[in-house]
Amino acid sequence: MEIMGRINTEKFRKMSQVWKKHKKGIQLSDFILLLQKFTEHANHERLDLMNGSIELFNDIDINADGRVEWHEFVQYITD
Repeated sequence: MEIMGRINTEKFRKMSQVWKKHKKGIQLSDFILLLQKFTEHANHERLDLMNGSIELFNDIDINADGRVEWHEFVQYITD
């Protein structure tokens, strides 16, 4: 499942507002919840979305500190 293609501009903006409240970044559980809330997906795609979210989190968290900061997320999607 292509997760990033399922987040429109308005939802991306709202997601950034929520994310930025976590100054030290967000943990995997919060990452999954954010993506579930802000991506367009059908109910039958929830498991695929969860698995994709875990993979995406691990790809972004290159220092393996268990957190992803907003700037890391943005850098990942712009690369």
